[in-house]
Amino acid sequence: MRPTAPPSYDSLPLAHDSVPLAQDDLDALRQSLARSEETARVSKLQLAELKGARLRNRQRIEELSSLYQSIKRKVRDDGQLRTLKMNGRIYAMRICEMQERLEAARSERNLAQRQIESHQNAIDRLPTYEEAMRSRSPTIGAALMTPAGQR
Repeated sequence: MRPTAPPSYDSLPLAHDSVPLAQDDLDALRQSLARSEETARVSKLQLAELKGARLRNRQRIEELSSLYQSIKRKVRDDGQLRTLKMNGRIYAMRICEMQERLEAARSERNLAQRQIESHQNAIDRLPTYEEAMRSRSPTIGAALMTPAGQR
């Protein structure tokens, strides 16, 4: 069965064929229909404009993408030189940090050597076992064996 064209709005039956509509009601319906058709026409125009804008945006995106790729190639070439320079700066900073750590380690080593020498001198000043045993009292001998008891 072939679809037929829709009937015109004037020939459509209304709510009840037996109840005629007032002319004002018919005019209101026609005006409403005209507004709906106008709204549909405006919507179609807006849709066409949006589709055109979308197409222009896609073309612009393609242009920008192409431009981006060419810039990216140039930057990559320039970037290799910049990377070398930046790596040189990074290595220089690391060398400075290592030198600072080396100086700090040398200071700690020198401090530790002085402490070792101080402890060695304190040990050398301790009385020998025989000297401690020859003292008059065992408590005095024990006190002499400690670094605090030496004078």
